Amino acid sequence: MEIKYPPSNFLRKNIYPFILFGSAILSFASSSYSTERYFICGGDEMGCEEGFYQYCICIPYNEVDANSPYCLDFDIFTCTPLSQNTSCAPNFTFKNQNECLATIFHSEPSIPCSITTKDFCLQEHTVFCDANGKLDSCHYPDEIS
Repeated sequence: MEIKYPPSNFLRKNIYPFILFGSAILSFASSSYSTERYFICGGDEMGCEEGFYQYCICIPYNEVDANSPYCLDFDIFTCTPLSQNTSCAPNFTFKNQNECLATIFHSEPSIPCSITTKDFCLQEHTVFCDANGKLDSCHYPDEIS
């Protein structure tokens, strides 16, 4: 036998899961901007050092392809996933996005860029570049649209 509750009792008994679920969704949505991951590279061949972040460059972390092979286009200094550039020469192929970007900004893949958040980059007034690292795409935080 099924027990039917009047609407007020049903709401009282079942509202809390809805409130919790709604709160979780709102919390996630509001924090997703601040937790966007970025590589922070540069200011020189040794990488980006504490106290000198304003001379560094922030590049979006490619959540889908970051750990896939990347191709360095040495003519225009960009890094793209190898899946988007099948004609990449083997000597310009890197294990992942970080090694490729480190080669552009640190001159070698063995000094990796660090991973940080967009909020950190904004707070430190770093330069932002497109996901491919192309230098002419770079701009200061005030110029972000």
